[in-house]
Amino acid sequence: MYVKEKVQPNKVNAPILFIGVGGIGSKIIKGIADMAISDDTSNIRFVVMDTDVNDLLSVNKGAEIIAIQTSSTSSVESYLTNDLDAKNNWFPENEMMNSKTVSEGAGQVRAISRLALSDIIKNGKINKLYKAIDDLFLKDGASLKQAVRVVIASTAAGGTGS
Repeated sequence: MYVKEKVQPNKVNAPILFIGVGGIGSKIIKGIADMAISDDTSNIRFVVMDTDVNDLLSVNKGAEIIAIQTSSTSSVESYLTNDLDAKNNWFPENEMMNSKTVSEGAGQVRAISRLALSDIIKNGKINKLYKAIDDLFLKDGASLKQAVRVVIASTAAGGTGS
């Protein structure tokens, strides 16, 4: 006689932080978050980060995802005016990039994404990520804690994710 094995529901004990960086990374994390909606996600957080506001708007629907826009409507030139280290030491000189609005995405230019990330760190907008990590530790108040597992999804082909 064949006995069907009973499958136990998946219970994740360790806190897990899923981070999607860039358009492709954000779409991957959105897919994971959508699949996890029916499970207990009290110790799981989903964060997506991108310079392209349009990609963020399409990802932040459905599952509980923390979206961090790593850009503003300022131009690259404006960013460089406020970041002399970038302007003088590492950002490539390119007149065509200066008028680019960063909220449209990095456009395969990694230096633009790095410039935008530096700005959100300086201005405290990265605090949403820190809060997501803190929330994982405040979940149950237990005295013993497991290390947070971090999963990062991105692509090396783009600007922001790479």
